[in-house]
Amino acid sequence: MHKVTKTVAAIMLGATLLTTTIAQSPIAEAKTTIKKVTKNVKIKSKKLVSTKTGKAVSGYALYKSKLYKNGKLFTGIVEITTNKNGFKVTEKKYYQNGKLFTGLTKDNTYYKKGVEASGLYKGYYYRYGKIFTGTNHKYNTYYKNGKPFTGLSGDNYYVNGVYATGFYKDYYYKNGYLLTGNLEGIYYDKGKVANGYYKDINTVYKNGVKNVGINRFYGEYFDGQNYYIGIYTEDDKSIYVIAGAGYNLDSIDKMLHYSDVDLAYAQNSFLKFSGNLDNVAGDINVIEDTLAEIKWAVDERYRAAIVAIGLNESEKKVQIQLTEAQELLAKVNDKCSIVIENMKAREYKEDKITDKEKSFDKYLTDINMMLTNTEDVLKNGITDSNTSYYSLNPADY
Repeated sequence: MHKVTKTVAAIMLGATLLTTTIAQSPIAEAKTTIKKVTKNVKIKSKKLVSTKTGKAVSGYALYKSKLYKNGKLFTGIVEITTNKNGFKVTEKKYYQNGKLFTGLTKDNTYYKKGVEASGLYKGYYYRYGKIFTGTNHKYNTYYKNGKPFTGLSGDNYYVNGVYATGFYKDYYYKNGYLLTGNLEGIYYDKGKVANGYYKDINTVYKNGVKNVGINRFYGEYFDGQNYYIGIYTEDDKSIYVIAGAGYNLDSIDKMLHYSDVDLAYAQNSFLKFSGNLDNVAGDINVIEDTLAEIKWAVDERYRAAIVAIGLNESEKKVQIQLTEAQELLAKVNDKCSIVIENMKAREYKEDKITDKEKSFDKYLTDINMMLTNTEDVLKNGITDSNTSYYSLNPADY
């Protein structure tokens, strides 16, 4: 009976070997295979040898999770190809003394389990094995040379890698950016306390603090935080100011002219009203255009009346006839109801009908208020009540 001698059991793993020292770039060699050995081998004098021949196992062999080359523990990089979810995946792996390496190499490349890794290691952040400079979006942290950065990078201010708020070199930053806006009652422009006049939403600032007193700001006149109404002397000339805008007597005729033009536009627009179900969308536009033009016309006449009386030029007081505007407004008011009824008949969505009702009501309310105020100005002169509409905070006007 013949005795069968078992050979070294081996499982072949696809791999391309790249031998290198730590400080050198990998040098590709011809493809080879890595044998995974489990039997008929042993460690002798720190070498992997065959128990059959007593000689070192040739080639590349993986034994007890350690990689050997020609019997010696291997140090270097190999490319290992494996199957993952049906796809071939090739990755480089670095071994040191036969084990997958975790740590830093002499050229400061970071490996974890043999792979160039991303993450924190001994207080430094690495990306794909290299010290990282840039933003890690996972941690929302900006790193410079591997450390969370404090200071100015580009236009952004960081503290410990995070967008910061506070002063840096005499400039104020908010969430990493130079501040333009209000901070605790002080207005900043690009990180510095603002110099001159600035208007931020509903607040007027002078040299960084809220405006006090009567001042002109880019052609608008303010009394504190409100539009100014009254006489303003500038360059030895007195002008009348309403809603922050300055007027003189020469401008009254212009206002009346524009008022007549606006009212003519309103009348022409109104003539296009059909009132039938075939043109509901067109009628909506007609009514809104007509109301807008009436509002402008009455607004100009109201301003003209206030300016003339405010300048105490009694011989040039403007007797404004409001009858045409009032009559046209009454007609439009009736047509508004027809438009809403036609929208309902055409089964417009409820929210659209409600929006139009609110829009029409707002126009009618504003125009009626201006008509009432204008009549009151002509009858009683300028009072707080009939000018209150134009002394609102700028944000509300």
